[in-house]
Amino acid sequence: MYCLTSLRAPKATLKEIDNLRKSFLWAGSVKLTGRKCKVNWPRSTRPTESGGLGILHLGKFARALRLRWLWKEWEGERRPLTNSDTPCDTTDRLLFAVATSITVGDGRRTSFSSSAWLQGQRPQDLAPNMFQISKNKNKSLNEALHNRAWIRDIDLRHAGFTSQHFVEYVQLWHALNHFQLQSDRKDNIIWNFMLDGKFTTGLAYRA
Repeated sequence: MYCLTSLRAPKATLKEIDNLRKSFLWAGSVKLTGRKCKVNWPRSTRPTESGGLGILHLGKFARALRLRWLWKEWEGERRPLTNSDTPCDTTDRLLFAVATSITVGDGRRTSFSSSAWLQGQRPQDLAPNMFQISKNKNKSLNEALHNRAWIRDIDLRHAGFTSQHFVEYVQLWHALNHFQLQSDRKDNIIWNFMLDGKFTTGLAYRA
């Protein structure tokens, strides 16, 4: 209650909340000096089995919760607000790409540009300049490969079109030239850090 009543601003940052938690834990007051800190904060937020106090690291846990949104998208669950965007930043999506492995089936669940389906990489990372001038960045892999729609989406009349765009296009074309979808099965994704391949917020936070 002490920390909650001290938050007078409408929107407190995670750093401000952590400062209040540290002050309350070590000194029981609003202000805190270095001499009163019994244990440094990063160590305090480690799990007890790792020598910490098990205090929740708000930044890491918030990221784990946002990654859950990306995982739920793969499971086909609708967002609470129909027209709302997934509240994930670039770092969240990069971490999700690294922490997961995708097995492509019919390509209907996999994002053509932002899923790491191409030899463990995201096409938008392999050809960043080309995807900047793409007219449709939200197509599924199935939609993009159908009649090579991803090629038609490239804005060849873009004012910033350079030779680098063409180089990236050729590299991606070679990578996709012999790629085949498996229409008889669905795409599958696994979380690399779990034996059962399933995402759990708690273990993602500890990772």
